[in-house]
Amino acid sequence: MPDEIHQVPGIPRTLSGKKLEVPVRKILLGTPVAEAADPDALANPEVLGLFVPRDESRVESGPGDAQQINGD
Repeated sequence: MPDEIHQVPGIPRTLSGKKLEVPVRKILLGTPVAEAADPDALANPEVLGLFVPRDESRVESGPGDAQQINGD
């Protein structure tokens, strides 16, 4: 069962119509798009960028953003 599910407007496909499952997995794991798949071999290369993970750990919070947990 996946931790998260995201809707995207398209799945990358080769010029012959096959889905690119392995390159999408590589992109999700952090491989740069240019190394994961050749855009010239795709029918819809614009959708590759939709699979680049967002790094939520870089979100910075200020001192007023902390939540009180123990009720003090």
